[in-house]
Amino acid sequence: MSRKFNLHILLYKEDSYQMAHCLEFDIVAQGNTKKEALQNLIDGIELQVDFAIENNSLELLYNPAPPEYWQKLAQTRKYPFTNKVQVPAFISTLDCNYLVA
Repeated sequence: MSRKFNLHILLYKEDSYQMAHCLEFDIVAQGNTKKEALQNLIDGIELQVDFAIENNSLELLYNPAPPEYWQKLAQTRKYPFTNKVQVPAFISTLDCNYLVA
């Protein structure tokens, strides 16, 4: 794949789960830990990108999250995910932040 994506990930707690939300694709995943939620999200993004490529609909991938999630980025701290998850080659940068409660 020649196209690479710069993605913003918002991590936050909802009920007893950790949530991971890709703001560019508006894809959400959950897990028991931040690491698990982030890995589940990356797996979901990978499936979505593969589906778009197989169906020749890459232009449909970009579906941004509602504005209130983008605004929450101002209330976040960087999440140090290095060596915590495997990032696919089609992601050039992954800006991962967690919401400060």
